[in-house]
Amino acid sequence: MKIIKKILTGLLIFILIDLIAALAISFNIKSIIIDGIIKETIKQQVTAKEYQENSYTISEEQIKQITDDERVQEILNSPEVQGLLEKYLDTTVNGLIDESTLDEVELEKDMMNFLKENKEVLENKVGVEITDEMIDQVAEQAEGKDMTRAFKDNIRNSSKTMTTTEKKVLKGYSYIISNSFRILVIVLMIIDLILIAILQKSFYKWIKSMSHAMIISGIGTIKIGRAHVW
Repeated sequence: MKIIKKILTGLLIFILIDLIAALAISFNIKSIIIDGIIKETIKQQVTAKEYQENSYTISEEQIKQITDDERVQEILNSPEVQGLLEKYLDTTVNGLIDESTLDEVELEKDMMNFLKENKEVLENKVGVEITDEMIDQVAEQAEGKDMTRAFKDNIRNSSKTMTTTEKKVLKGYSYIISNSFRILVIVLMIIDLILIAILQKSFYKWIKSMSHAMIISGIGTIKIGRAHVW
């Protein structure tokens, strides 16, 4: 009987480790994708070729110096930019799954709101005053390029070329980061801990089991995060 209890307890602890890891991944997978993929992609796209505006040309080397600047890195890593990137990561994923969700996308408006709401933050990090005239100029340039339409068209075209399996993966990702998934995992964790407490005939020993499970799952999650970043 003791052996059976030990086996069942070990199984429940193993399940608990998986549940804690799943919850940690749910809360961290978005930032892992943004930090490990999206920000690097932005830098690569920006430094991919020289930029020319009328008669003025910015070379690849000059662009690289800008993107490698500590102030630029601070802006990219700021909570404000993180929030904007998270919003458009969600928008992109949802748009690839269901094109109708793109109807509410207003890229230019979101950019202008971001500049206005975080003007002081950007000024402090860059060390340059951002005037209303500068923001208006950016708004005019953005509207002229019609970035919202280009963004929507790219998403729609990508959605049409995606396979059923790829869309299922995106739907799985969307579910993993959803509140309903997190609530389900927490409920299962509570049930799991109650069962462990019943098997151990103690309402205190389960704390030790949970601590061990959190340490193991934490180490595993950190390794996964580092693997994705590198």
